[in-house]
Amino acid sequence: MSKSPARSSGARQGFSLQFRLLYLLVVANRHRDLKIDRVLQPLALNPPRFRALMAIGLLGSCTMSELADASAVDRTTMTRTVDQLVAAELVERTTPPQDRRQVVLRLTHAGFSLARTAKEAVEALNARLLDGIDEAAQRAAHTVLERLLANAMEDGDLPHRLLLAPGIEARPDASEALRY
Repeated sequence: MSKSPARSSGARQGFSLQFRLLYLLVVANRHRDLKIDRVLQPLALNPPRFRALMAIGLLGSCTMSELADASAVDRTTMTRTVDQLVAAELVERTTPPQDRRQVVLRLTHAGFSLARTAKEAVEALNARLLDGIDEAAQRAAHTVLERLLANAMEDGDLPHRLLLAPGIEARPDASEALRY
């Protein structure tokens, strides 16, 4: 059902293109998260645990600070999420002998397996969400969103280090199973 032009244009009055664009991104992502939650329920995952698994898998191993930065989640919230993943034996915490104060996170074998299964489920959902949007438009959107993320982050190079750009190689210790 299409909206009347008067209602559609009236709803936009007073809001800049930039405001509307970023608002649409937030709302679209929230709706995607709701769908991801339903898709991941059979796997006993939710969007925050899924994102943490993906980030740890892509990074290969990481500290809690690196994970929090990569996920744009505060450390306290991320610690609760990681505690759940550790309790489920999907993530392990290790302490490097050279720095006993540091804690390194790494996926377990079960974590890699579940991450791979969850990634496939989310990729199928993503394909449905992007239905009707050709590859050229998806690449253009990727370029725009990558730049937006770089502008939003204090470390503008972090998106590249997190493997968000096509063709960027994973860290040497990252899992082959989760590479793009």
